Amino acid sequence: MKHPIIIQLKNKRLSLNLTQKQIAEKLGTSAGSISRLEEGKNNSDHSPSLNRIDAYAKALGGRIEYKFVEK
Repeated sequence: MKHPIIIQLKNKRLSLNLTQKQIAEKLGTSAGSISRLEEGKNNSDHSPSLNRIDAYAKALGGRIEYKFVEK
């Protein structure tokens, strides 16, 4: 299942007409890695780190905001 923030990042990438390869180059990784991130095909024991998500957002010219909300 894709996390909503990943969907937002992918949509932003597409709106900027950037390829997975271009983002991968900015992040120093492979296009396959970006594909797995965007499609939610990471190893079930490993989700993308907050640092990786932050770096992806920065490569798109944005940032991620986190906050804790009590129930």
